[in-house]
Amino acid sequence: VWVAGGNNLYHSKTSGTSATRVTTVSSVTSVGFGKAAPTATYPAVYIIGTVGSVSGVFRSNDQGTTWVRVNDDQHQYGEMDNVAGDEDYYGRVFVTTQGRGIPYGQPGTSQAVVKTQVVSQRQASILKFMGTKVSALTTNSMQLLDLNGRVIRQAMPVSGKVEIDLKGLYKGAYIARCGNDALFIGLAD
Repeated sequence: VWVAGGNNLYHSKTSGTSATRVTTVSSVTSVGFGKAAPTATYPAVYIIGTVGSVSGVFRSNDQGTTWVRVNDDQHQYGEMDNVAGDEDYYGRVFVTTQGRGIPYGQPGTSQAVVKTQVVSQRQASILKFMGTKVSALTTNSMQLLDLNGRVIRQAMPVSGKVEIDLKGLYKGAYIARCGNDALFIGLAD
């Protein structure tokens, strides 16, 4: 049994008869579980909280002894409420937010950052590829989808401009969609 209560994380190995405070976590708002790491038998434990002096989303493969942050400073999503791991895919984690949807992240074998190329772009498209970002001068929101139609990232316009940063995405093909325009992007190592 795991309980996030009073900013503390507790773990009970006696079905709740007694519980021990997880001292590696200095505050926590939510705890969830997902598929165990390939070398582990115990489910991966996820938290939204603070480990050391760093706040974010964390994963533990060793029942809370050590933690790895799975988000970064650019992906805080406002206020995150709940966390849950995928029971079928190790490392995939979902968080609920206040008004920003349900973003998720997952580890990959390699990240695509350096060689990013636009595969196809409509001639009259408002979407532009600039360095590692896709941007548009518009009041429409923008979505970045995988080829299965799943939303990977999304952004709302700010002062008539909307953009999505491609840093940290894994190699593969994506579609940036904004209004009636679409931009097809291929990411390679």
